[in-house]
Amino acid sequence: MYLDEKLILLNIESKDKKILLQELSEKFHEYGTVASASVFFDSIWEREESFSTGIGRNVAIPHSKSPTVKEVKLLIAIIPEGVEYDALDGEPVKIIFMFAVPLGEEKVYMSLLAKISTFVRVESNRDQLLGSQTKNAIIELIRDVINE
Repeated sequence: MYLDEKLILLNIESKDKKILLQELSEKFHEYGTVASASVFFDSIWEREESFSTGIGRNVAIPHSKSPTVKEVKLLIAIIPEGVEYDALDGEPVKIIFMFAVPLGEEKVYMSLLAKISTFVRVESNRDQLLGSQTKNAIIELIRDVINE
């Protein structure tokens, strides 16, 4: 429901945070989750400029609650070499969980965010994600986390 193979991106090579977030926003548009990639990206970038969503431990959780979003979806991107992200701990980000949230769906988002945040605190969980070779392996792992 919140996950789809088309929104799992492996081996991303982008080295620029802004370009990467634009590309991920476009993926949501291609999938049909957002009506406008540019409106969605603008809301993501506005949030990043005020406070980075790089939470540390090589993880970022960018998100937007926007009228352009049609349904709650989670995009997962794996960046093996990392991308400079202004994370709280100064380390590059290797795992991105990007949430698209329609207005009025904040409760669902907060529940998913809590589950993902708890999951990524454990180093072996992050290692398992980074070591996943297939989209399906990531989906199975995260489905268990979010009880989907």
